[in-house]
Amino acid sequence: AISSKLERNSLAIDRAFDVARRHARHLRGQAAQARNILKRLEREKDDLEAGARLPLTAGTYAKFRAFLERSWDLRFEDPGRMVRFALLAVKCAEQLDARFYGVQRVCDFQCEAQAVLGNAYRVAQQLDRAEAAMDRARQLFELGTRDPVREIHLLEREAALDAARRRFKRAIMKLETVFRYRRRHGDKHLAASAMIQQGLYMTYAGDPEKALQIWRRSLALIDASQEPMLTYAALHNQVRILCDLDRFHEAERRLFSLRRLQRQAGRLNE
Repeated sequence: AISSKLERNSLAIDRAFDVARRHARHLRGQAAQARNILKRLEREKDDLEAGARLPLTAGTYAKFRAFLERSWDLRFEDPGRMVRFALLAVKCAEQLDARFYGVQRVCDFQCEAQAVLGNAYRVAQQLDRAEAAMDRARQLFELGTRDPVREIHLLEREAALDAARRRFKRAIMKLETVFRYRRRHGDKHLAASAMIQQGLYMTYAGDPEKALQIWRRSLALIDASQEPMLTYAALHNQVRILCDLDRFHEAERRLFSLRRLQRQAGRLNE
């Protein structure tokens, strides 16, 4: 009886590994498809036509990934198209087969799509719609695998929406969670990015002195040779706040550091 039970357990483990390997192969194939779809989308002008003309062999998950990526790519230049591609991603996520991917993972994918849609609505200044999408993303997160990395991404987007709605204390608290997680996992770049956003929201909340302290601490985490855009953002914010505080001599000294980085400032900073 013991031997029979061990054999059954061994077969169950083998089946689980087979399923995991099939899923891994499937996702690799879908990722390759997604890259090809994205290249095609970048050449198209009409978003709906672009989605409709994709090959019939294109997988739903591949389209989901490509639409998410295209939405993010448009964040600086076309908020309206950013929203449209996010909506296409949501539609694809809703069509994913829970029998194949599993109910919790489908909830994860739908959570990701709703969070991207909420962020797109925020960029497009449709804040009520952004709020509804973010609330739905949070509900789906709770129904999914509750992966901590996915929650950190969600918290970052929720914080951005809180700031857009002038809920600065809530945004700062969420970014503190993000900062602690990033630092604990050794990602100094993303930890510093969270601190820079915190400082910005502290400024908006009427606490510029605290913001200066935060930005000085963030610079200690950044390798300026590797992350010139992030360094520029932190220094630029310092100069602006020093001017607001009438500390003009100190601000002028900081401007010299900014000028050295100006060519590498990046499109948004520029």
